Amino acid sequence: MLYAADFQFQRVAKAAPDECYNGFGASYLDAAHCPEKGLPKRNHAYPWSLAKWKNSIWLGTGANIGWIYNTALYAIVFREPFTQETATYVVEGADSQYPGVPKTLRKFFGDWRPPQVWVYDIGTNTQTDITPADPLIDHTLGLRAAGICDGVVLLAGPTRFLLGLNLFAFDAETKAFLGSKHMPHYSSIRKFIVADTVLYTAVQDTHKGTGTVLRWTGTRQSPFHFTTVGKIDNLGANMVVHANRLFIGTWPPGPFTSAAGFISNNNTEAGIWMSPPIPQSGLTPSHVESWKKVWQVSDYEAEASIVASYGLGDLASFDGYLYWGTMHIPGNAYHYYFLRYYGEPDNATRAERNVTRATSIFRCSEFDNNRPAPHVELLYGRSQMPTYSPPSDNSPENWHMTDNNMGGSEPLFGLSGFDNIHNAYTWTMAVHNNTLFVGTYDKEDVFTINANGGDVWFFPETETAALALDTNGLGNQFNLGIRTMHSSEDGLFMGMVNVHNIHPEGGWELIKVTAANK
Repeated sequence: MLYAADFQFQRVAKAAPDECYNGFGASYLDAAHCPEKGLPKRNHAYPWSLAKWKNSIWLGTGANIGWIYNTALYAIVFREPFTQETATYVVEGADSQYPGVPKTLRKFFGDWRPPQVWVYDIGTNTQTDITPADPLIDHTLGLRAAGICDGVVLLAGPTRFLLGLNLFAFDAETKAFLGSKHMPHYSSIRKFIVADTVLYTAVQDTHKGTGTVLRWTGTRQSPFHFTTVGKIDNLGANMVVHANRLFIGTWPPGPFTSAAGFISNNNTEAGIWMSPPIPQSGLTPSHVESWKKVWQVSDYEAEASIVASYGLGDLASFDGYLYWGTMHIPGNAYHYYFLRYYGEPDNATRAERNVTRATSIFRCSEFDNNRPAPHVELLYGRSQMPTYSPPSDNSPENWHMTDNNMGGSEPLFGLSGFDNIHNAYTWTMAVHNNTLFVGTYDKEDVFTINANGGDVWFFPETETAALALDTNGLGNQFNLGIRTMHSSEDGLFMGMVNVHNIHPEGGWELIKVTAANK
């Protein structure tokens, strides 16, 4: 059995300074002015997408994504600005002077910067910025999904205001830019996946808030052609091939994940969707209506008001089981769901604490066309959770412990969050060398200089609990989570999120994990 000491990790690429910070609310300066006039600033915090072609790792970024979420949350929900300046990061929000954002929108997107495209060459150990000089890049929130098929690289992400998707194509061999495409009918995308040489993705329909599964049918000469091969009830956030089927974990249309959260009336909860068996030639339009929902959040969560606050984290196929986890945007369950469901409670602090959830991990070995799927096991979670009874004429408000909706099933290996309430996301999973790795987002690490760093856990086998590979950001305490992973013969590559934009150790990182004896 493997242990943490059997692995070593090495930082192979990192965000470069892209700006010069010369004081809160001061005029924008590009990186060429540093260090004479200010601090080097690394806005690009998220390695939001990751893909590999031969010796090249392709990486698409998102700049200040976590801080944009905070400024939008405060502006929309709390009706007040969110700004902050510390020794390691700055959030300027409405005070930003960045010329690429109209002044009237800076209270929502003041810290936005255009995304970047980087290529890391494994053979030469070098990284190159190949961000295209394309006008559409200036209207893109970030590059959230990357896929490579038939020598074509696709990077995609939502528009800056979450209305539509923008796609960018490159030649995987020459790195030549092949063009861009705006897709107005879709508002969110999170992942591409290759199954038997066929590339798939899942997107969210802007007006309906439902999801569409797309098969790429493009070429190098015409890279932006897709065919619909599935319809599901929400955005397909993450996907994996398991038992010759595609399994997709969904996200409901939230207020800060896509425009569908404001436009659509879709209140369907997140869950797991299963495709029909994949034929040798791949899924086709004949399979559109053959997808089945085999699990959903209310099969586990007992407090009805926050069921829709859950998103599904990453999935993995490991040793005959499908594994999946949950995601919980900090503050979302209370401020956007609980309050809308019940109204203001008598004790807000207690209510927010009681509806806060850490990531839960599940697995299942057998699926059929029914829901809930049989044989679902809870690996990390809660057998009981607080549920709320609002005040009435006869009684005050009341919180009480209620069995989870799996019949009070006890977790096999530990409590939610790998026994850490601050582990809010199962952000990514990957199977590498017959070992399942899980990367989390540790929300406690965002606002503190004395950060502990995000966690990487691994299951060396199915019968034992997960072990901690590292709980301190893989060598950088400011790495708050692991957003992307890619397994290859060269090692397991991990994209680390780091929002500390004015610290020398800030900005995204690419870490290579290998067995210590290799």
